Amino acid sequence: AIAAKRAALGRLLIEGISDLPAIMPPTLAKDDRSSFWFFYFRLRLDRLRCDRAEFVAALRAEGASCNAGYIPVPLYKMPYFGLTSMDYTQVKCAEAEAILSTGVMCPLNEGMAEALIRDVGAAVRKVAKHYTA
Repeated sequence: AIAAKRAALGRLLIEGISDLPAIMPPTLAKDDRSSFWFFYFRLRLDRLRCDRAEFVAALRAEGASCNAGYIPVPLYKMPYFGLTSMDYTQVKCAEAEAILSTGVMCPLNEGMAEALIRDVGAAVRKVAKHYTA
């Protein structure tokens, strides 16, 4: 029941923001399942007149509890990867780095009401429309 509620809320938020040209919500096929530990979407920064920090600040001003990104760098750039013989300074995963640098994370849990999720979607819509180039 918990996973089903989270899945429904996540899909509701995807539906609310999926038509915005500067936003990349998660992609789920009809039969895919996700329990949305959190809701993570990406910005198409080339389509916005702001950076991610400004976008997130505007979301917060609209009452949406969101944060820029997830973790600061890909795992292979964390210091503990230097404990092996592999030279991780030579590793580059461009897509992983793009995901981390353009992502916005919003909390999502089974205790949230659909109205709150709709409000988050409305905030994303408002901010995206304001900043879309």
